[in-house]
Amino acid sequence: MYSLIESLTIKSLKNSFCHDLENTRDEYNHLGSVLFFGVGLVALSALLAVPSFENKFVVYLYTAYCFFLPFYQKVTARGYPLPIAILQVPLGLVMIISLQCIMPIELVGFTAFLYPIVFVFVYEFHTTCFTRAMFSLALIGTAFIGYTRDFPYLFAYLFTTFGSTVIIGQVVRAAAEKTILLANHDGLTGLLNRRHWEESLIQLLKIAVRNNSDVSIIYMDLDGFKKINDDSGHLKGDQILQNFAALLKKEGRDSDLIARWGGDEFVIAMPDTNEVKAQSTINRLTKLSNNISFSSGIAVYEAGESIDDLLSRADRQMYKSKAERKTQTEPNPQKQI
Repeated sequence: MYSLIESLTIKSLKNSFCHDLENTRDEYNHLGSVLFFGVGLVALSALLAVPSFENKFVVYLYTAYCFFLPFYQKVTARGYPLPIAILQVPLGLVMIISLQCIMPIELVGFTAFLYPIVFVFVYEFHTTCFTRAMFSLALIGTAFIGYTRDFPYLFAYLFTTFGSTVIIGQVVRAAAEKTILLANHDGLTGLLNRRHWEESLIQLLKIAVRNNSDVSIIYMDLDGFKKINDDSGHLKGDQILQNFAALLKKEGRDSDLIARWGGDEFVIAMPDTNEVKAQSTINRLTKLSNNISFSSGIAVYEAGESIDDLLSRADRQMYKSKAERKTQTEPNPQKQI
């Protein structure tokens, strides 16, 4: 049951947050504590402002839970497991909506600032589908409670609260996506950069070990690239790198991790792929690469192997392939790109 919940909650995350789940969990728990601290402040304001009201005991429980969560984060320095942390988002929305039902009606407006806090969180981490589901839950729940309790200026409250939530959320999503893109991708080719590729590979290998499946690494190096830079200039070299990167992205699967390793070197990590399938991918890339010549090496992950050792095997295979091709093409005429 827990594994099913884990799978479903992870699927609600954007792809960029699925590659390094440990770091995502840490960020999620930190921001979650901020969210619940805000809910706790609203609940506490109701307790302090009004001497008594119906179901005040429930508000006491909410307040205690909301202030306990940040304390728990500080004490444990770990926080909840990721699936439990993600489930705090719908729980937080349910708590906000129920507070609108329980609190004295003159204090309900205090909850308005909580929705932007929640959805800053949701827009940053989650897919559009999950975001829309949570937004619909919040809007419908608030509208229903407001209608049954005769909120004054209900439509104005809904329009301003959720309108500002959408605007803030869109700004946050755009800023977050740009930041992630700059931090995790190579500026020239748009592929993953070396650091993020290695971090993502760690998670990919963990899943492969759990599922007893293969992961193949393809290491590639463009042939004669230094000569092209020397003869035609770096602008021409950059264009070739961009064209080759575009080919890799076009032919790669969504599950593949494709990166510019450095200079004219590229790597692909292919889940659920054995050596035969990886070689088939290389053959297809060779046919489609027009006049771009490259050498490649394949290594299939072995349980317990370090990433450095895995890459070293692929690198050795690549240089072996390059040497064999040079021998076959003596006196080494270069392809023109």
